[in-house]
Parts: sequence; structure tokens; C-alpha cells
Amino acid sequence: MGIVKRMVITIIIGVLCTFQALATTYVIDNYNITIKGRTKENAVRRHIAYDEGKTFESQEELEYAIERKRQALLDLRIFKGVDASWEAGAEVDGKVPVTIKIHINGALSFIVFPSISYDSNYGFFYQCYVEDQNFLGTTGKTKFSFAVRENDNKHDWGYANLNTYLETDLPLGRNWDLFNQIYLRHSGRDGNETTLTLDHRLRRKILETGHIANIVYINSFPESDLRSDHRKIEVAIDRIEFGFNDKLTYNIAEEVHFTEDAENMAYSTTYVSASLNLKNIIGHNITPTVRFDVPAANGQAGKPVLTFLLNAQDYYINWSGDFRDGYTYNIDAVLRTSGNHELAGNASLFTTPFDWMQLSTRLCFRLANYPEVPKTELFTQNVRGIRNDNVQIEGQEINSIGTINLDAQFKLFRIPKFLNAYIGPFVELGYMSTGNFIACVGAEMLLVLDEWPGAPGRLTIARNLLDPNEIEFSAFAYFFY
Repeated sequence: MGIVKRMVITIIIGVLCTFQALATTYVIDNYNITIKGRTKENAVRRHIAYDEGKTFESQEELEYAIERKRQALLDLRIFKGVDASWEAGAEVDGKVPVTIKIHINGALSFIVFPSISYDSNYGFFYQCYVEDQNFLGTTGKTKFSFAVRENDNKHDWGYANLNTYLETDLPLGRNWDLFNQIYLRHSGRDGNETTLTLDHRLRRKILETGHIANIVYINSFPESDLRSDHRKIEVAIDRIEFGFNDKLTYNIAEEVHFTEDAENMAYSTTYVSASLNLKNIIGHNITPTVRFDVPAANGQAGKPVLTFLLNAQDYYINWSGDFRDGYTYNIDAVLRTSGNHELAGNASLFTTPFDWMQLSTRLCFRLANYPEVPKTELFTQNVRGIRNDNVQIEGQEINSIGTINLDAQFKLFRIPKFLNAYIGPFVELGYMSTGNFIACVGAEMLLVLDEWPGAPGRLTIARNLLDPNEIEFSAFAYFFY
């Protein structure tokens, strides 16, 4: 009888201990962040979240969250290494306080890359590109580019195109985000095509989950002799955005377009919109938006237009050295009661079947029933054998377009504490609603310096398969995509 009694007591104690273990939750108590380099701690905190007090139901759930934070920092490609661990405190009422320890080994982030290429349709292309990928230790970027492209194969800089821009994209402190860009596209062939773009965005977090933002965008023709006064401005957008929490966002905007047709019209649109992010409701990052537009022409109100928008996106990347596994995608859908519709998106997939090889593919597409000439560049900028200003692409009114990239990357050699070298073939394919195909094959050597992990140098040779008379060779600095 005594043996049975002891067994029952032992079982009861085991059950109680099991329930106690199951009831244990882990709570983020604080962060211990050490940084070797110039990155500021508050900049790091913006990427791993100010989430003291967040609870996890199991040790596995906690460790998974910590690993996602570490991978998010690695994905910035501005650190040589990131280590993450945790330390548990004494349990109180079933809650275990946790200190998350993160150690960051910084790297140099300022890069200068000269580039040159030749296209038999145009001539030479020269570029000097400067970027600080960790400006002032904020993890923000400052970029400057000065590029000259010859026209009609005439080796005359006065007849060439000049493209130059200065851009800053900075997180400031805990609550502010600032983006500014000034972009000049000077046409040596026709000054009426010269454009100057100003893009300013300022965003501030308010309360714990809300924000307010102001966006100003102006596109003008400073050298045009066809326009006068404010007619030199083609597009002017002023938008105010209110985010009351991490789910709901409102926008109020005024958008103005000027034309140079016989009527010399000014079209404007005033709109309000509401967006709801469903991440916390259905577990997927999907955001539907309803927008109400009130158009006007020269001050006369037109018929209101109702627009439905949908955005879906997801991101899961694991880095192992310079190789990665995972995927990213972003899809946007637009449907207007006026009849216009658009479906656009991009997706990337990475896999590392062996520790010496990475395979990847990237799809970028736009399906629409109206042209959007400035957006064409978004779909062709990664076709390495064909520049954005290729005669098959530049200035065409393209409704729908799609490109797909197939890449392989193999480890070639390593110089310890200096660089890793990789080599890989690629195939780039594309199609446009104008009936034009784009296709090229090539190979590139990739050099990733230990001190500049986010600024690999790429020596690329590519061949346009659909233009047998075109000769192309490029020595460019590309960036991870």
C-alpha cells in the first residue's frame, strides 16, 4: 500500500511540475546591445523593435523571435557579424524575465564606384556613384550619382544626356524618418525633355503605434521653351498621412497635373483614403484600401472616382555568409470605377542547395490597361544585359511588362579577412505589351569585401540576344537584390 501511495504522490508532483512548466511564459525585460563601430544603439533598436514587455509562450518561440531579429540586422548588409543570445532571470508568478544580448561587429559603409559601359545604339556611358550605407551611424543611406550617356553614338558631351541625383533616406532618433531626393535628367539632344524632380517625405511616429507624414513631390521641365511660369511643373503632389495605430491609416492629398496640349489644361485630384492592415487579424500582411477621388479640370469639378487598392507582401530571409535562403514578395492591385486597372508586383526566391552554391530567381511584372512610362524603369533596371535607356524600352508607352531573372552563384575563392569571390551565369528574359521581347545571357564575377559586406563589386559581361548588331560590355558596381 505504501508503494502505491508513493507512486500516486510522485505522479501528482510530476503532473503539477508539468503544468507549472507549461504555464511558464518568457517576457522581454531589457536589451543589452554592444556595438563595435559607429552605429548608434537607437538606430539598432529601430530594427529589432522597442518591445520590452512582450511575452512568449515557450522557449522555442522566444528563440525564433531572437533569430529573426538577428537576421533582420544581417539583411542590412552593413555589419560584418551579428551575434544574439538571451539570459533568463528568476521566475516570478510563472513569468521569466529575459535579457536579450546582441553584439554587432560593424563594417565600413562609405563606397565610391566609377563605372563605364558601351552600347552600340548610343555610345559610351560613364558614371561615378557614391553611397554611405550607414550615414552618421543611423543605418540610413545617402547616395550621389553623376552619369553621362552619349546619344546616337556621337562622342560629344554637349550632345549627351546628364543624369545626376542626391538622395538621403534617414531614420532620425526613435520617431522620425526623413527622405529627400533631387534628381536632374538633362537631355543634350532636346532641352524640352530635361526634367528636375524634387521628392520630400517626412514621417513622425506619434503615440505608440500611430504616425503622421507629409509627402511633397514635384516634377518640372526647367529648360523647356514650350512651357511658361507654373506650366513648367508637370506633376505636383502634396499628401498628408495619418496612422492612428498599426492597422489603420488615412491619407489626404492634392495632386496636380499640367498639360501642354492646345487647351493648356491643369488637372487636379483631391482624394481621401483609408487603409486597414490585416496582419494582426488574419496573420498575413495584406492591406486593402478604399480611396475617394474628386477630379477637376481648370477648377471645374468632375465626376468622382472610387478606387480600390490591395497590397500583399511578405519577407523571410536567412543569411549564411554571403548566401541566403528564403523569399520576398510585394503585390499591388488597383481597380478604379473609371475602368482603369493595374496589377503589379515583384518576388524573389533564394535557395542554397550546397554551401558553395546559391540559386535565385526574381520576377517583376505590371499588367494594366493604361501606360505609365516613368514606371518602365522599375521592371528593366535589373536586366543586366540591356540598359534602361535601350531603344526597345526608352520612352515607349507600355501598358504591361514583365521580366524574370535566373541566377546561379558559385564560390570561387576566398582571401581570409579580405574578400570572398563568386562567379555565376545568368539569364534575363522579358516581354512588353508593345510586342518587344528582351532576352540576354551573361556571367559575372562578384567580389564581396569583408569590410564592405553590402557593396559587392560585380564585373558583368552580358549579351543582348535579340539585337545581333548590338555590342555590349559593362564593368559596373551592382548591389545585392
